[in-house]
Amino acid sequence: MNWINKTIQFSVFSFLKIIVINIIIFLLIIIFIEGSLFALRSVLGKESLGFFVSRSIPKDICKTMQTNPILSHMHNTKGLCKINGGKTDEHFVYYLPNSDSDVIVTLGGSTTSGFYQHYSDGYTYPLMLQDLVKEKNYQVVNGGVGAYTTSQELLKLITEVRRLKNVKLILSLNGINENTDTYILHPFITDIQYSMTESQYWIDQRSQFQGKLLPNIRNFLAHIIPKNTTKSTKKYYEIDYIYNSFDPATKWLMNVKAMHAVSNSIGAKYLVFLQPIMGLNGPQSRMPSNHESNDAKLLKTLEVSDINIDYINSLNEFYNTAREYCNQLEYCFDISNIAPPSNKGVYSDVRHHNKAGNKIIADAVLDLINPFI
Repeated sequence: MNWINKTIQFSVFSFLKIIVINIIIFLLIIIFIEGSLFALRSVLGKESLGFFVSRSIPKDICKTMQTNPILSHMHNTKGLCKINGGKTDEHFVYYLPNSDSDVIVTLGGSTTSGFYQHYSDGYTYPLMLQDLVKEKNYQVVNGGVGAYTTSQELLKLITEVRRLKNVKLILSLNGINENTDTYILHPFITDIQYSMTESQYWIDQRSQFQGKLLPNIRNFLAHIIPKNTTKSTKKYYEIDYIYNSFDPATKWLMNVKAMHAVSNSIGAKYLVFLQPIMGLNGPQSRMPSNHESNDAKLLKTLEVSDINIDYINSLNEFYNTAREYCNQLEYCFDISNIAPPSNKGVYSDVRHHNKAGNKIIADAVLDLINPFI
């Protein structure tokens, strides 16, 4: 019987040994793949996802977003974003928190957003405007969010801005986000909202703050495994014939008129500014004399590909019509020619001004709002 017991013990031991060895080999393979993908992201210059366990906090917390069922997306910084000159509650950046001063609200996209610190070291035009109006007993509350169009500005005005106290003036700096591909069938939603609806994809805000195992392998598999999506927009195509179709400039006009009306309903004055952007016909596409300056190099990048040329043509088409509409509105101001490319450099990239450019914009906005404050 002893030899039987020994045989059984040996068999169990051998079986367990094989299992342990295979587990070790499997773990080594996983570690090797995860490490290789981790190294590959570094070689390709992509942001690190962490090794083996994803970072619990993103590298640039100020850029993180979460889904909002009305606005499509909003900031999701958990109060961890260090904002130059301000504090936040996720919907707004307050440059004079706890102040009982009258409020100026700024709306817009990434060129306005107080969360984004990477374009101008946080020296946004609203922050600089705050310095200019402080002595007039006004505080600036920045409601800008990257990628927002006037459609989302309108919705934010209705759902969030009118909850604020002492709002006297609402400023919209917009134009460059209006020319999207979805306006023909769905004029009042953005590309982001359209794609989220079509693919049933929503931002998983939890993953931005909770560590996950094997982040690099997860990311790799997400790119090679087809997603099981539900197409939910076909029913809209079937009834599109009963709806009007709007070009981007008409959509912009309808939105700013609506924002003007909503602002009046809460006792606030509404002003909209057609924003400057590199590549517009006129001063914004004029090459600086110093061809080695940063602005000159940025301007040259707009001339090197068909994609950029199509983008510029489309942008100018929108602005040509939007300017005509703007001239018909007493509360609209065209400042699209200010802060053009220069030898000193006023642009951070082809769509965003740097600190010097934002100072020019803030000064121009102050001159135009002075009669109202």
